[in-house]
Amino acid sequence: MSAYVGDSELFRDQFGTAEMREVFDDRMTVQKWLDTEVALARVEADLGIIPKSAANEIVAIGNAADYDPGHHGHGADFADQGCLGSDHGRSRCFGN
Repeated sequence: MSAYVGDSELFRDQFGTAEMREVFDDRMTVQKWLDTEVALARVEADLGIIPKSAANEIVAIGNAADYDPGHHGHGADFADQGCLGSDHGRSRCFGN
């Protein structure tokens, strides 16, 4: 039984398309966050604000397919800037 109509196999296509559900998918949201972090790191490295080695490390972890946001229990814990904003946060949230 679904609590949200978008999750219902019976009714979900009455309220949207598969393409729109993909736009709002949790993994897509996380990927867009990571894409933003990667883009920022690349620009900051180009401007000399951060070392290129730091940018390369951020780029290396920029694929949402490598993570399991559901593993962390609460989406707010995963989405917290503490997860994406520091090495400690990434280690705590992603286990690497």
